[in-house]
Amino acid sequence: DIEALDVVENFVETVEATLPREATIVKTIGDEVMVVSPDATALTEWAVAFLGRFDRRPQPRVGIHSGDAVYRDGDYFGNSVNLAHRIVNRALAGEVLVTDRVAATLTARPNLRLDPIGEVSLKGFPVPTELFAVRPAED
Repeated sequence: DIEALDVVENFVETVEATLPREATIVKTIGDEVMVVSPDATALTEWAVAFLGRFDRRPQPRVGIHSGDAVYRDGDYFGNSVNLAHRIVNRALAGEVLVTDRVAATLTARPNLRLDPIGEVSLKGFPVPTELFAVRPAED
């Protein structure tokens, strides 16, 4: 248990130390970190570079969506937050998944490659969500 706690604490410290300036950690739940940013493009670029730090297990997984949320008592709530969480659950270890809304902001980024994975049914969302895996362009 102590070793697992050390891994999680190191992970959260690494997230804090590397996040883009405008991004903020909202909360941690176990080994999950919720981050918000007004700049989905910068956050996605950070996430891809961040995952490059983990060449062995356990590898984090990332889900990013851009949309409105309600802020109350230090936390964010709403459909967009729920969607981002479902996307994280769909991501594989070492993978960054983004919605089409985020993907549209990344088209002019030559350092990133977008691979469409198609429309995915996510729990609690009646309409399938178009998702893209984001990787470094040189992969």
